[in-house]
Amino acid sequence: RHADKKWPAINTTAMYNFPAALGLQPYITPMTDSRPSQRGTFRNGGLPMNANLSAHVARMRAEITAAIPDPGYDGFCSIDYEDWAPIWPDQEGPGGSTVFGRWPDTWQLYRNATLNQLREAHPTWSADILEGVAKREWEASATTFLRTTLLTARAIRPRCAWGLYG
Repeated sequence: RHADKKWPAINTTAMYNFPAALGLQPYITPMTDSRPSQRGTFRNGGLPMNANLSAHVARMRAEITAAIPDPGYDGFCSIDYEDWAPIWPDQEGPGGSTVFGRWPDTWQLYRNATLNQLREAHPTWSADILEGVAKREWEASATTFLRTTLLTARAIRPRCAWGLYG
């Protein structure tokens, strides 16, 4: 706080509007979706390794320039992707809470979808090999997606203090 006891004005922009938070985030419609026919549907590739980064970046450019028209904007900008994390969803967190996503079944949904996709491509692989490759592919592609998202956002509005929420 300033000496005059007033809070300073802080410019903040949150890029959040599930399911289209920013760009073309890959996600799977949650099993808790109010539309039963949509549950488990892959959107924008569904999994990070299926994401179209070129299309994602192009959409981001349009959305950021529309949401933040001032190229000199220097506030805080938060990107809120809550559907998945760059960590392979192989365990629950403390107290049985998931370390992954908003819904209790989210981490299992993404884990199973990743393993099933690999199993279809490599039906002779053992469960151990599938698990190891799935973990490596998930973490590499999810990290690349999030890193590309942040670097692109920073390039479009370089004076913003960009970060990920969640």
